[in-house]
Amino acid sequence: MKPTFRNSIILFSLLFLVCIVAANAQRKEETTQDVPISVDEITEEDLEKAFNSYYAGVGVGVPSGSLGEAASFLYGAFGGYSFKVSKGFSAGPEVNYTHFVGKDRDFGDITVEGEGFDFLGVSARVDYRLSDTFGVGANYGYGTYLEENSDFEDYISIGLDIRPIPGLIIRPEITFQNESELYSVRVSRTF
Repeated sequence: MKPTFRNSIILFSLLFLVCIVAANAQRKEETTQDVPISVDEITEEDLEKAFNSYYAGVGVGVPSGSLGEAASFLYGAFGGYSFKVSKGFSAGPEVNYTHFVGKDRDFGDITVEGEGFDFLGVSARVDYRLSDTFGVGANYGYGTYLEENSDFEDYISIGLDIRPIPGLIIRPEITFQNESELYSVRVSRTF
């Protein structure tokens, strides 16, 4: 099956739907609570929930290096579970799907339309909370491009976690993969 933009959207939607369903299944078992409006109202229970929880989100970014020559931008979805290891420190598994939008190339009078391609990865994630609203995190993962004859590759991501309200995480990050870097912003919600 040749990957197309339509197939990428379908795969992206299915992965995102699976993350939402899994997160909602976990949430139905919990009691409902109001989200605090200000950072001053964050309790230890809110912090505990943020560390032992499912999370799911979406991301957008720009590739550089050899990936930047083949793709103009990227978008994707991710989800995982975070286990509290110690005060301020958590770790857990994460799965992610990324679609790279192909870049057209000009060869004199001929323009070749760039085809998009997809990447599916599994990683181990660690996070350290510096304060109630800031933290740092890193992923080490292994994945493959969803193309014929693709090899598995490892990758490393590092980022800064910003929590404007409990349960919402905005994470600007950089990913190193082979000889390329991916600059992205991920937004996720804990459940």
